[in-house]
Amino acid sequence: MNSNRCGSEPAVAQAGARLVICYHYPCHDRAFAALAAHLHFKSTGGGPRFVPNRVYTPCMVGDLQLQGDETVYLLDYAGPSGFAAAVARAVPSGRVFLLDHHKSTAEQLHGVPVPINLHITLDQSRSGVVIALEHFQPQESHHEHAPAS
Repeated sequence: MNSNRCGSEPAVAQAGARLVICYHYPCHDRAFAALAAHLHFKSTGGGPRFVPNRVYTPCMVGDLQLQGDETVYLLDYAGPSGFAAAVARAVPSGRVFLLDHHKSTAEQLHGVPVPINLHITLDQSRSGVVIALEHFQPQESHHEHAPAS
């Protein structure tokens, strides 16, 4: 039995991978947010490591096997209470981008100190995939917004 909580495969860092994309699994909105990241980094020559974060057995920071200088994206999912801030502390030379639209995330983050390297986009009027599309393709115009769920 695999003791790693992140998807069905171990979250093993690829050589040279400095980008980590965490997305909630299984969920179509989040999978398409991950696809937006994939298309962006494919076009820029980057090779991110994708980490599916299971709904009922979420990843712990240690499961991500961070080295301290990665750029980590949390797509449409902030994790359990304190997870995003803990990821930011685990990458002191890196950055963490939390792109989300859930009311529970807004409640979780309300009044909590945010590390300087944690960048939050929280918009309950847009779906997770639209937030991701607009983050990864800001030059594109996205006139049709998917309704937030």
